[in-house]
Amino acid sequence: MQQQQQEEKTSDEIIAAVTKWQSLIGVPHLKCGENNSHQPLICLKNCNNDAYLICLDCNYTQNHIPEVVINCKDMKVSHIDKNNIEHLRNI
Repeated sequence: MQQQQQEEKTSDEIIAAVTKWQSLIGVPHLKCGENNSHQPLICLKNCNNDAYLICLDCNYTQNHIPEVVINCKDMKVSHIDKNNIEHLRNI
């Protein structure tokens, strides 16, 4: 079985996907790496037009955005793999 190559998402598409993910019920939201009691991270663009995550409570930033989150906009909630959700809970 040949793996399909996915086209790279634009920063605007990534921001939309992260926004959708963070609004879903029943999935672990992306949280601050310094203090997980802070509000969920939001996605912005930097001066190079790259998407990144930031905590509005303490300005913690994170460049890595999990693939399952990036691809969230392309799938229905019922298609989110439970193994991916378990993986995110351990990040």
